[in-house]
Amino acid sequence: MDTARCTRSRSRRMRRTLVGVVSAAVAACFAFPAQQAAAIVGGYEATPHSMPYTLELHLQGAAGTTLCGAVIIAPEWALTTARCIPASGVLEATAGAHGLNTTGTHIGVAQTIVHPKYNQETFDSDIALLRLAERLDFTNPATRPIELVEDDNDDPIDGVIEVAGWGAQSFGGSKSESLYAVEEAIVPRSSCRKSYGVSAITDTMICGGPTSNAGGTGFCAGDQGGPGVTNDPVRLVGLASWRAPKTCASAEHPDVFTSIGAFRYWIKRNTGM
Repeated sequence: MDTARCTRSRSRRMRRTLVGVVSAAVAACFAFPAQQAAAIVGGYEATPHSMPYTLELHLQGAAGTTLCGAVIIAPEWALTTARCIPASGVLEATAGAHGLNTTGTHIGVAQTIVHPKYNQETFDSDIALLRLAERLDFTNPATRPIELVEDDNDDPIDGVIEVAGWGAQSFGGSKSESLYAVEEAIVPRSSCRKSYGVSAITDTMICGGPTSNAGGTGFCAGDQGGPGVTNDPVRLVGLASWRAPKTCASAEHPDVFTSIGAFRYWIKRNTGM
């Protein structure tokens, strides 16, 4: 092999090696530990059924063992994050429950639709639709849909969003038996990119952080897929997606949400709503 061809071959091998190392590092930092307990850190127990659009997701036959959250948007449709769709097993949702040991309605998931551009290494386009096996009863005040933002022009640029889930109040702690919620301050994408890198935070993501500089509030592993909501008016603006590795409620690294507005057309095309 001549010197030029040898140099090009080594260059290609080095590029492939570098890409592999970077991909592995990203996956190691942000991989979703599916069996780790859910967690809302530094939050408060939600008033029972005050967030009736919130679903708890678990594998069929394992009620009370939370994998993720989800959000009701229509009688037979819910939203969650793509990373919450398991590689094996059948998902089931619990609607209308405040505590995991209280009576709720267990409903099978008949179909999952993962966004075709979902990237499991960077978590871009981290969104999925769930078609429920039976229609939810909205005459029950504990089970209601939530209004969606119209497009990404409605992404919040300041103020707070409220995120909710079932889980512990500390990283690695045991999960809560009741629904907890916490308010997070919107972090501008420009600031969020300084924490994670320009390419890590895309225009399909929203960032939120503790409402004080001390940190100590936010979501944690297992709360992915849960609602990120503005309360004036009450609308779904995001889904809890990812955060800095090996920590929760970091003052230096914001939580990252999937923007609902960025995927509003995709949602409408698949659900008709």
